[in-house]
Amino acid sequence: MDRSTSASQDHSPLACMPSALAANQRAAHHDDADRLFHTAVQERIDLPDGLAVRCAATDYDLVMTFVAQERRCCPFFHFVIEITPNHGPIWLRITGAEGTKAVLEAGLEALREVCAPDSVENGPGV
Repeated sequence: MDRSTSASQDHSPLACMPSALAANQRAAHHDDADRLFHTAVQERIDLPDGLAVRCAATDYDLVMTFVAQERRCCPFFHFVIEITPNHGPIWLRITGAEGTKAVLEAGLEALREVCAPDSVENGPGV
């Protein structure tokens, strides 16, 4: 895969743009993020420039929907989706330029705070 064409895109400002999603889309995206990171994630690996999460093959639609919306409001994230054979797990890596991990962690912490009562009961979370 040739990344030379995306070199200039790697220097996007680390600024989320919530207005890239309509209000109803933001609410649905928040629900998807909550479900993904508080219920679907089976494993999390911290990376120097982001994180990787493992989900079940049955969470394919959730992962794809989350990425499709997240890349609209946070265009500085670099997403890699690995779909393993034979209905194996899906790995989602979210990385980016310097500072991306801190932005990602802040977003996940905010999600934890908003969803704290449910996340304790809903699974391992991130």
